[in-house]
Amino acid sequence: MASLGPCGRHLRRLVSTRGGGDVFAQTAVWLARAAGRRAASDEALAPCPTCARESWAEDHAQDTLASTSARPAVAERLAARKGLCFPHLLSALSRRTARAPALRLAELGLQALGATGDELVARLRGRDEDAPARAELLRGAALPDVRARGPLREWAAAVLALDACPCCVGEREAVRGALGWIASGPELEPFELRLCPVHLGVLHATDAGAARKVAAGLAAEWSGALGRWVSAMYGARTPGGRPADRGAARSNLLGNRACRACDVGREAGGRVAALVEAALRDRGLSETYARSHGLCLRHLLALPASARQGVAGETLGARLSLLGWELEEAQRKRSWFARWEAAGPEAGAWKRLPGLLGGSDAGLPAAGLPSPR
Repeated sequence: MASLGPCGRHLRRLVSTRGGGDVFAQTAVWLARAAGRRAASDEALAPCPTCARESWAEDHAQDTLASTSARPAVAERLAARKGLCFPHLLSALSRRTARAPALRLAELGLQALGATGDELVARLRGRDEDAPARAELLRGAALPDVRARGPLREWAAAVLALDACPCCVGEREAVRGALGWIASGPELEPFELRLCPVHLGVLHATDAGAARKVAAGLAAEWSGALGRWVSAMYGARTPGGRPADRGAARSNLLGNRACRACDVGREAGGRVAALVEAALRDRGLSETYARSHGLCLRHLLALPASARQGVAGETLGARLSLLGWELEEAQRKRSWFARWEAAGPEAGAWKRLPGLLGGSDAGLPAAGLPSPR
């Protein structure tokens, strides 16, 4: 319960499997209760347990690969697959893998970065079956139009009245805007083309052509950094005759993780959170907030302790209590002893829980997910 369930990616994976929605619907009651208690405390959320297990498995696989890469059969198979995808290549190099296997992986990575089109996009983003779902979450996210607002107080009231966490909506809208700007085709600065694997996957799901353009720019940048690291590891010398700085080459390679979409999303979420915090000092706006969806748990916990008290924490606690009752009612009606009762709106209550637990990547797209019986 320390993590309050899986992250958005693994929740969507669970729900998309046969019977997965029923599994989550059964556990959602306890998650809602735990979240209600967590809203009144300063305890941080633990990482997604599936992510932690996945990370352990990836580290174990990389260690195994590094220790066996000199075997002919392993080396042949590794070459046939053109090495690792780029996210896992950077992970392997950041683990200070032994020199020989690290160089082999890096050389294969350099060769793979010579690909084009969708093959290059897949190489740079890695396996990402969740990208279409995240893209769907971005499509409908929009704060009230600031250009059409009257006084600030009226616009703030419209923001607070959203039927979703305003910070999550603000982050999604900003990310969609950044990715749309890239796809629109104007002259872009190099930093605007830097995307993390997650957002490169989302861009490919929304506009494959724009993703190919971004991937070409990223490949050129990563090829330069990776090539300098390989040269430094082989003992190359600078034009002045001095050995290349391996530490600088490694820092340049592993420290180059900027993502334009992450930056604008983080900034937008912070600005909306600051607006909410300021609006809660106004009695009228505070009453509007108390009748709305309010902040999700993750964004509430990011506020200062003084801001979490009062209406912000009370509103989330009330929403979680009501949702908990709905979830219990849904469980009761699915039981053998109440099987004659018709299911009502409470049957879909489990789909609303991720929006209250929150994070901009949380949530379930409206289409393509089975409902519990």
